[in-house]
Amino acid sequence: MELSPNENIILEAKANLNPRGGKLILTNERLIFKPNKIHIGASPTEILRSDITNCEPLFFYILFVIPLYKCGIIVETKQGESFDFVVSNWSKWHAEIS
Repeated sequence: MELSPNENIILEAKANLNPRGGKLILTNERLIFKPNKIHIGASPTEILRSDITNCEPLFFYILFVIPLYKCGIIVETKQGESFDFVVSNWSKWHAEIS
């Protein structure tokens, strides 16, 4: 992953984009998920910040019904895509993206 000349990393952390583990990187231009090398053939997921329409907390549910705790963020795009990122310090990510 290469950054453009004016691109700066704001946040970086280990994360999951189900079912893949990897690294989540937020820059002033993009949100990037870089999968771990063990995920052969998996390519990075890149979302332009200008394409992000919504960022909400991701909940961990018991029996798919009862929300137990917040464990990450859900990012929605102009293209109608939705990405569930499991990441610690989710509130920091939410604040930076929103």
